[in-house]
Amino acid sequence: MFKLNPAVYGSVFALPSTVVDNYILLSSELQLKVLLLIARNSLTDSSASALSKILHCNERDASDALEYWVSEGVLVDD
Repeated sequence: MFKLNPAVYGSVFALPSTVVDNYILLSSELQLKVLLLIARNSLTDSSASALSKILHCNERDASDALEYWVSEGVLVDD
């Protein structure tokens, strides 16, 4: 059985349980990365352009990932 190493708990951030419960099988790798970055960093610039640079993907894919989470009600666009 695998479990997290307690030594890596130096810093943690919250992620809603619903993300794992409802989306782990439905979401793409990029969609999960986008959500994790936003949850972890509370990025001052969470635009598709900024995320695409961080994740080394094209801007359209980053935008689609953001829109996925907005459409699911996990992210809000303010």
